[in-house]
Amino acid sequence: MTDDLLYRLRGVMCGDDPVIEEAASRIEELEKYQSIHSQCDKSSLEVEGKLVQRLSLAHARIEKLEAALRELSTDWDCCAVSKNMKLIARKALEGKDESN
Repeated sequence: MTDDLLYRLRGVMCGDDPVIEEAASRIEELEKYQSIHSQCDKSSLEVEGKLVQRLSLAHARIEKLEAALRELSTDWDCCAVSKNMKLIARKALEGKDESN
């Protein structure tokens, strides 16, 4: 549709009118920017989809690690090493680490 409009502006209507030529050039420029914007939107959606997928995988992994830490923080009492592991797991679940 734009090609037809540009053809009519440049060829059929007033071939040498500078105002019409400028309008046709501006239409082409806007069409180019619209195409670039459309490509950027598609790229953004692809990146967003990949990020959502990675976040979902990370969330599932965090849930598994938290479950393992909960098990470590409650069930291990057989020796000094397990008691230390229990303490480390409890601190990790509370959001504390060795440096806090």
